[in-house]
Amino acid sequence: VPTSYAAVIEGMGANQADIGWLPTFSYLLAHEKYGAEVGLTVLRRGQKVYRGQFFARTDSGIDTLKDIQGKTIAYTDAASTSGYIFSSGLLAQNGIVPKRHFFAGGHPQAVLAVYQGTADAGCSYWAPPDSEGVPMDARRRIADTYPDIYQKVKIIGFTDWIPNGTVTFRKGFPEPLKETIIQALLDYVKDEQGKKIFDELYNVDGFIRAQNSDYDVVRQTLTALNRSIEEFVEQ
Repeated sequence: VPTSYAAVIEGMGANQADIGWLPTFSYLLAHEKYGAEVGLTVLRRGQKVYRGQFFARTDSGIDTLKDIQGKTIAYTDAASTSGYIFSSGLLAQNGIVPKRHFFAGGHPQAVLAVYQGTADAGCSYWAPPDSEGVPMDARRRIADTYPDIYQKVKIIGFTDWIPNGTVTFRKGFPEPLKETIIQALLDYVKDEQGKKIFDELYNVDGFIRAQNSDYDVVRQTLTALNRSIEEFVEQ
């Protein structure tokens, strides 16, 4: 089991890994660097997309994205699709320039930075509430430790929708076998026991066939940032 998505990508490039369970931006890197091809997009709660959220303290006076102008913002990680790439791209497209930014190191860390006042605003992934109406966005990750997080930190905006993560195959993987695996996964998750297992392991309740062009929306956001995938490959 690899220790990071970077290790999965390198393993696919060296033909040491045939199939990778890669999140959105990691797939783009694997495709750009080694020609990996997406086979399936995962579904969560029946959705093939998710989005990022912007948040601030409820007592901050920051109520809209425009209020981030001249403030300090906490992003998650430079390679995070929702926590940096789409969120910073949206600000850039709207001419909103924070005074400074920093990378908190993860989604719950970005929430905590705002909660503790280290940052005026922050970004992370958003997920819809559960069936009982409990918020399931990144605030949930620290709610057990900080039970007043929903009262102290509010959502002030969202990014565009982002394609979910992938089941990706290395370049040159045999097409007949690829199709067999794709169909097996599609069939298995339709079974109640299979769906339960995937939900428990990966918080996934289904798959949908995918192609590389489905992820062009992420590439377009990089263009708005004046960044290229090659720059991330070189890092």
